[in-house]
Amino acid sequence: MQHQSLLEEILDAYNTHDVPRIVAIYHPDYFGSLVSEGAGISGLTDLHEKLTRLFLAFPDLQLAVEEMVSEENRIAIAWIASGTQLGKIMNIPSTKKRLQLKGQTILEIRDGKVARTRHLWDLASMLRQMGLLPELHPQGIL
Repeated sequence: MQHQSLLEEILDAYNTHDVPRIVAIYHPDYFGSLVSEGAGISGLTDLHEKLTRLFLAFPDLQLAVEEMVSEENRIAIAWIASGTQLGKIMNIPSTKKRLQLKGQTILEIRDGKVARTRHLWDLASMLRQMGLLPELHPQGIL
């Protein structure tokens, strides 16, 4: 499958929290869109800083891919992240709670490196698990 080895390299680097190795996988003019936060990541220095904060907030963070679609210069993945929030994330102090959330990422590959990403994850579920949003009614929202 096209891009399978690149995705495996990305997952291994993330799951070992190897920030320099992760950054080396990204293109020098990298830009990432964090849709759930309404924010972005601009360049490798910004990526390094955000990854460092992420792994401080979730020192046991692990990612698993549920599904992958690859074509030409793009990879789309559905993933599950799990970890214990022991540090500040998105200005939220440590809750010491174990979280599990789902998300999707689209990666654009250029020159064998990740040049653009678009990340979307279930922010409401994360906030519920942190105790910051009420639980949904058992019947759902409707």
